[in-house]
Amino acid sequence: GGGRGWGPPAPVDPARGGPAPVAQGPSAPSRAGPGGRGRAHDAQCPAVGRKVSQLVCRVEIWELQRRTTLFSSSWRAPFLPHDGQKRWRWVDTQYAPHAWTAGTQESCALADEPPIEAPKSWRQETAGWLLAEAVGPCDEERWQYAVDFYLQDGLWGRGAGLCHCRRRLWRCLFLQAP
Repeated sequence: GGGRGWGPPAPVDPARGGPAPVAQGPSAPSRAGPGGRGRAHDAQCPAVGRKVSQLVCRVEIWELQRRTTLFSSSWRAPFLPHDGQKRWRWVDTQYAPHAWTAGTQESCALADEPPIEAPKSWRQETAGWLLAEAVGPCDEERWQYAVDFYLQDGLWGRGAGLCHCRRRLWRCLFLQAP
């Protein structure tokens, strides 16, 4: 939900399996580049407060879809003019294109998994992209439904009913060599 930030989330301490302590200072990847949303190849995960052999970043991406019409059973990437930046199918936790997004809005809408291209110093963990446990109710495919693309988790429910927006959270670990 809201408040998780954008760019690569906080590192995970491999020894504890939980979030690692984060040092102060700038840590978010740059969004500069063509069209204002470059891939930020110099992006780095926040530094940890002590030495670890490898940094691990947990990247979370929302998949957003809108029902073609209210009474239709087909879903696609958000397409209405008022969706704004949420017209991207794959977005960060603030519903903006992730700094590591690769491709155009149109090509990303066709992707079956988050179209993320990590900087050269990072590699995707072998498990790859997995559907994350949703905060709040969801259906068996982990979709949550609402009447608009809200950031607040409490406004999303389990059933499609008369809702015409849905989202589900994907998660992947990226490893960085020391």
